[in-house]
Amino acid sequence: MTQRNEAPQKNDGEEHSLSAVLDRLKQAGDGDGEVGVNDVLDIFSDRSLGVLLSLFGLLAAIPVIGAIPGMSILTGTLILLAIARSTFGRGALHLPAALDAKKIDRGKFQAAIDKTRPVVEKIDKVLKPRVLYIVEGRGQRLLLSLAAALLAISMYPLALVPWGVQAPAAGIVAFGLALMARDGLFAAFGYALAGLTLYLVLVFV
Repeated sequence: MTQRNEAPQKNDGEEHSLSAVLDRLKQAGDGDGEVGVNDVLDIFSDRSLGVLLSLFGLLAAIPVIGAIPGMSILTGTLILLAIARSTFGRGALHLPAALDAKKIDRGKFQAAIDKTRPVVEKIDKVLKPRVLYIVEGRGQRLLLSLAAALLAISMYPLALVPWGVQAPAAGIVAFGLALMARDGLFAAFGYALAGLTLYLVLVFV
């Protein structure tokens, strides 16, 4: 009896590129004049850790969105919660109404996303499974999650430094993409940005 080797099937409900994350992100707050954090969380509920890291890191890195006072601290907190949920499997990500007060005009929100698309599409073109020993295995994924958590924590003090959260936010996006695409090269890039972030904390904080 002949056996067929079939390629792994992707879950159609899961994003597998940063462009797909952007496409879903643009749907946030559909029908409303403003977009809040819970609007984003509603459409990304039950997504994998890789998608959530890419999402929250991207929100902190996009200038128009990340520049909202307190947004980098909020996204850092959400990253920590996403990692905790992935590790311990507890609850859904959703903010109380009192903490969901930071909103942005939906038109400006979508325009900011559109401005990032050319860069995102270039990133997606080079995203592929490689250097798998960095991303595959329970120990490697745990180490990656820990590094992402430390980057998220660094966003609290670096929020006081102009453009200080860009390095940790980019590192978190890199870790998210590494998990989404099993791309060890992006994981290595994330670790390099973690080192840069540590330097920034030591020098400026």
